Amino acid sequence: MVAILVFGVILPVIVLILMFTFESEHINLLNKEYVHVETQGKIDGVIHSIKSRKGGIYVALSNNIKVQLPPSCNYSYEKSYIDNFLRRGDLLFKPKNSDTLYVFRNGQKYYFVLGKFINK
Repeated sequence: MVAILVFGVILPVIVLILMFTFESEHINLLNKEYVHVETQGKIDGVIHSIKSRKGGIYVALSNNIKVQLPPSCNYSYEKSYIDNFLRRGDLLFKPKNSDTLYVFRNGQKYYFVLGKFINK
């Protein structure tokens, strides 16, 4: 009976607490390493890597710039959420003083309005 309580209840609760703690610490480290994109800033570079964690999209560009993008969605695309849409090798461009992020891929131009869900 004690073994069932320990292995069936207590141990899983401890494991869940540890998982949430490590994930929270990992997100804190990402938030320190990646700059949160604001309307005023400019983005121009090719995607080197992408990470998605609890609503944050962390993009490292080939020019050593690391940015955090807010959740965004353009329902005009099959993969409408930006974290599912972006791929390594995509060119990202966001003009200064704009909330629109342009994605260039295979000669095509796509766009997302940062922090917005559009074209529903």
